[in-house]
Amino acid sequence: MYSVYDLMMMMMMMIIIIIIIIVIVIIWVFLYAGLSWKTGDLVWAKSMNWPSWPAIIFHDRSGSYKNNDSIHVLFVDITPTTAWVNSKYVLQIVLFVCTAYYIII
Repeated sequence: MYSVYDLMMMMMMMIIIIIIIIVIVIIWVFLYAGLSWKTGDLVWAKSMNWPSWPAIIFHDRSGSYKNNDSIHVLFVDITPTTAWVNSKYVLQIVLFVCTAYYIII
């Protein structure tokens, strides 16, 4: 039979391990996200005064999707909106989901 102290220590260790895993995933995603963009990638994008929102990398009227440090995205919403978003505010969703999947397994 475990004492209350033992149970609390086990719970604290589990919480610490979960926090460490989350920090590792976040660091890995930010280090490797955005290395190769292509049209059709599903991403999280943050535009100026708006919160991060799911978006798809989309070409503009000239046919390009990349301009210096910006990436052209189509936000997934009721009313389709496109915007040029700085690449440091764009995070690949698929990369994050795959990373979380492999850590859980």
